[in-house]
Amino acid sequence: MSSLLDNPKKNEKQYKTYVSVISAKSLSSLDAPYPGAELFKKGNNYFVLDHNQQRVVYYMKYDIRTIQGHKAAYQIIVWSDMATPSIRGYANSVFFEQLFDEADIITTDRQQTQLGQRFWFNAVATALSIGLHVYYMDRNQRKSTEIKSRKDLDNLQDEIWSNLDKAMGHLLVISPSPLKTR
Repeated sequence: MSSLLDNPKKNEKQYKTYVSVISAKSLSSLDAPYPGAELFKKGNNYFVLDHNQQRVVYYMKYDIRTIQGHKAAYQIIVWSDMATPSIRGYANSVFFEQLFDEADIITTDRQQTQLGQRFWFNAVATALSIGLHVYYMDRNQRKSTEIKSRKDLDNLQDEIWSNLDKAMGHLLVISPSPLKTR
């Protein structure tokens, strides 16, 4: 999906496809936080259509799984138009508001690009600043550690994103309520 949306002509075609068959639920007004854009949800997909530019400017697909008895949301694909900086308001709304309507916790998936890692470090900083609980979970060792500060996160960075094979069981978790740690 991201390669499709990166191409301007294909993006415009996708926009027209969404508009022509839209039966998705609109989750925002046309004036906030980005004038002329509108957030939609259809199935396990969120997308923002910019009606002024006639483009898709944000797309996120997620899935739900159970982790240690918690209903966990994780993003499968995330794409945003880097030339539309105000789209971040929608990305934050989806991540910190919409996903918690469907899940108890939000987790990283197993593979993160460098941009994905940066997104997660920013998401953790935001989560901590708004009073959410953040954890580093090593499923290989069956242990979890609460991250209470940016310093804690910085100290765990190498462990979280270490050797890909070993890191496959490493997750960051954001929760509105405290979780048990082991």
